[in-house]
Amino acid sequence: MNIPYCFLPWNIIKKGAAAFYWLSDFINKSMPEVELELKKAEMNIRARNYVAAAIFSDVVLFVFLMILTSMIFLKYQAGYALFVAFGVSAIISLFVFFQQIMYPRAIMNRKVKGIERHLLSALSTMQIQLNSGIPLYNVIVSISNEDYGGVSEQFRKAVKEINAGMHQVNVFENLASENPSIYFQRTMWQIVTAMKSGADLGNVISRIIHSLSEEQLVSVQAYGSKLNPLTMFYMLIVVIVPALAVTFFVVMSSFLALNESAMKGLFWGMYGVVFLFQLFFMSMIASKRPNLI
Repeated sequence: MNIPYCFLPWNIIKKGAAAFYWLSDFINKSMPEVELELKKAEMNIRARNYVAAAIFSDVVLFVFLMILTSMIFLKYQAGYALFVAFGVSAIISLFVFFQQIMYPRAIMNRKVKGIERHLLSALSTMQIQLNSGIPLYNVIVSISNEDYGGVSEQFRKAVKEINAGMHQVNVFENLASENPSIYFQRTMWQIVTAMKSGADLGNVISRIIHSLSEEQLVSVQAYGSKLNPLTMFYMLIVVIVPALAVTFFVVMSSFLALNESAMKGLFWGMYGVVFLFQLFFMSMIASKRPNLI
């Protein structure tokens, strides 16, 4: 079992987590979505056990940081060393805890992106093969063996369950109910409805592709409208502000008689801020990119 920012063996964490089940139950009552996110992320662990394990690992982290920071502050004879060490350790531990709680959601969102980016191409392959007279089971097997990202993974699960004796309709119902992607859920439910009613699956897939293509076009237009103000903000922070700052630093250095090392520090600091902002901007652009494209 993988818990981020946890460096202890799972056996030790599992034993230590038992002491924090009472606190885990309280947190799960206030955050019931954790259970659903763990299920959709396919992490195969109950929310009670996961939260308790995160709490235990953070307590261990807090104790380690408390000892380390106390030794550092006491070495330099800083005032209120223990108080400052406690505050620093508590803030870092709480930040790590919230990152651990958000981890199943991050896994779930990654799975959604992996599915939705390959959904249209997988459905196009399904349509071609179904219109060619290939049985649905063979189509599923074919897609599961291809490289369609999360769609192939979901169909591999379906093939295993069908081979284990489960009916195809029930398999698709399970995929629809347990999958975090709304578009994939909608696709599976329409296929299930068509299978139950005896409709032509090729025509159903064709209508699904047409609907998803329209959704893709709308999402691209919305993405483009979001990029316009972001681009202006980027130009303001990365181009205009640094240019004005350089001029300001040069003028102020003549009045304040700043030495060469101080000026270098200012310029390197401005360079670091611009670099970090560009990383932040690129990650923001990537996060807002529609999953269907």
